[in-house]
Amino acid sequence: GSSLQESNGYVFFFGTNSTYGRELWKTDGTIDGTTLVKDINPGPYSSITFSDKLYSFNNKIVFAATDNNYNLGLWSTDGTDINTESFSTLSSNATLYDFDFKNYDNLLFKVNGDLWKTNGTASGTTVIYNNIPNINKLTYFKNNTYIDTNTGIYFVDQLGQVNTLGNSSGAILQTISPSNNGNYLALKEYNNNASKVYFFDGTNLSQSNIKFNGDNKFIEYQNKLVFSGY
Repeated sequence: GSSLQESNGYVFFFGTNSTYGRELWKTDGTIDGTTLVKDINPGPYSSITFSDKLYSFNNKIVFAATDNNYNLGLWSTDGTDINTESFSTLSSNATLYDFDFKNYDNLLFKVNGDLWKTNGTASGTTVIYNNIPNINKLTYFKNNTYIDTNTGIYFVDQLGQVNTLGNSSGAILQTISPSNNGNYLALKEYNNNASKVYFFDGTNLSQSNIKFNGDNKFIEYQNKLVFSGY
């Protein structure tokens, strides 16, 4: 699979063979240390049929799997069979959203139009926003998760509270990327590649005079932002 995650001294991955089907495996980089974590759907039947993504936080690996009764759920593991368990059921239309940053202690996912978060436990799995629009992208910036949707940008703080990023011009915005040191978030107008680039410092949103040219590199250098555009 395309997803590899490290936790507790092992690299975890999804592997397939004729004995176990497609299941979660772990390796320490040796042949003897490459083992099946748990045969969730026993025998040659695969439990990994819904999402080929692994998530690592809170010293656990979190993933979606289907048991032998065709129950789809969120599972967590510390790498041992006994501590590999389902902690929340999922519907077949659930969507899991991946993150491109480290040191975050929750996973966001969407079920039946509602936004949920989980910390890998049943008690820490809860809905945080009802009827959120279609989600296009997630970006981590200054301890908040910014959510691009078709109608605007929402952001989730570390307490799971959801707010919207306002724009006095009225244009719907979408994120481009944070600057390399994480002090600024670059944005543009939704579905407008000729848009001027906006910058958000966590408090104030401003529009530059430079048009976006498809480049997502924004470098902080000697108290200035260096980037390319028109």
